[in-house]
Amino acid sequence: MEFNSWEEYRKLPDEFNRGLREEVRQETGKKKLLQLLISFAAVTLLIFPLTVTGHAEYIDPEPMPEPYPPAGPVIDDPTIEEYEIVGKWENNGQYYEFFSDGNGYWSSNGLFVLLDWEELSDGNYSVTGEGVFVFGDKSMMYGDVNFMTQYHDGQLYLMEHGERNGFVPFEQSNFSFFLGEIMPLFETEFKDRLAGMWLHEGHTFLEEEGYYVCVSYIDFQEDNRAEVEVASTISDKHAEFNVTYRHDDLYPDTVIYVGEGAGMKFELDVTPTSHYSYETDMFRVYHLINEKGEMLVAEGMNQNFLQKW
Repeated sequence: MEFNSWEEYRKLPDEFNRGLREEVRQETGKKKLLQLLISFAAVTLLIFPLTVTGHAEYIDPEPMPEPYPPAGPVIDDPTIEEYEIVGKWENNGQYYEFFSDGNGYWSSNGLFVLLDWEELSDGNYSVTGEGVFVFGDKSMMYGDVNFMTQYHDGQLYLMEHGERNGFVPFEQSNFSFFLGEIMPLFETEFKDRLAGMWLHEGHTFLEEEGYYVCVSYIDFQEDNRAEVEVASTISDKHAEFNVTYRHDDLYPDTVIYVGEGAGMKFELDVTPTSHYSYETDMFRVYHLINEKGEMLVAEGMNQNFLQKW
């Protein structure tokens, strides 16, 4: 990835603004856009756009519920049938592929979750992993994978992820994905790949919605330290914050908390009569994998997409 100079970078190309006309706001008084943290659940997470109309609005995060319980067996058959898990499997737009070395992945709608598998003493297989299963304009779902496969009447039963969350029969498939950016991810641990600079590739909320700020980079360093730069989307103003970070206890390869309790603040004069103040106590960062590789989604000041430099 080519690294642009800071002056060039902070101006942000027009495609980040989606071609929308910049709206001049004639407003008086100091207006605070408080914490832009979104309510996330451990399994289902709704992301609602927030329109700024000259007043502060705060979304209080709800407690994260316990992860959904694993689906119980759907088959009560004492007959043990030998079967092979290695191969490609498909059902209802969801795909599994298991490799002979004990690795594999789940995929749907362009997202990937990396998996490990092993054969159990009863001839079934254990499948484990974690990641983001759904990511869209209004929703996100992430969680862990931890189930035992089942086989009955010539069909392999695997976990389907989504609203149903249960075992369904997967058929052998000839689907094909471009895995050039996926396969190298099996060679290292995510915690080792996290270290270094992740640069801004885009953001969700635009000037017309009252967002004149984005995260331009996060540099993950040794001893759980990180440097975060926040920048204006309409000027060269920026600010750096030296903070700590930690991995989520339940989902360490999916959720990272950056600057917990640091109280990061960024102030900006949009016009001579319009002043904005952005503040957050923490950036929630989510690890997401698609066919282009992995990226980070940072929530806090705007919704930011970051890729490794």
